[in-house]
Amino acid sequence: MNEELMYLIWNSKSILGHRLQTIDGKNITILHPGKRNQFSGPDFIQARIRIDELDWHGSVEIHVKTSDWNLHKHQVDQA
Repeated sequence: MNEELMYLIWNSKSILGHRLQTIDGKNITILHPGKRNQFSGPDFIQARIRIDELDWHGSVEIHVKTSDWNLHKHQVDQA
């Protein structure tokens, strides 16, 4: 699996109907995957996600491995 394939899956909205959970068992509902960002910054913008009863609105960054967050230096990137 690579990031481009993950972008396609996320962007196709096929993930909307799947039952998802966090590693600690909280339910995840993708309300809207957002729009693909073609510029620098996050992969998708204006996404809407519900985790249990809490709605989140904002940007989504997609990686195959969690270690890629640090590898790509997102922790210091203001975008």
